[in-house]
Amino acid sequence: MTYPLWKFSTKNFTVVWNITDDLDWFGDDKEVQRRIDDGTYKVFNSTVAVLYENQVIGEDHLCGSVYENPMDFRKEHIGAKGKWGSYFRDMVREAISHARDNILNRAPLPYVREEQI
Repeated sequence: MTYPLWKFSTKNFTVVWNITDDLDWFGDDKEVQRRIDDGTYKVFNSTVAVLYENQVIGEDHLCGSVYENPMDFRKEHIGAKGKWGSYFRDMVREAISHARDNILNRAPLPYVREEQI
């Protein structure tokens, strides 16, 4: 199941962050595994996507995050303020970069005259 957790919109584009459950965590920390098993921690995959006219034109993914509350993933990284790397901010930047590349590199639509229709 997909859970939308954050959205930012401009006039033409929307950036969204969605998570899906990850059932395949492969860590070796027994305490973390115990907390996952008892439901204290949630394991999830993140997708940040850029939408144009409801179509994905750029995205980035990160799998295997473990947090008690998935919103802490964004809050923790937004609060970094340059002190350490931010997965969330990097994902947003990467999705936007892919969207820009896709817009710049897309082939122009062929011109169709009305009499051809």
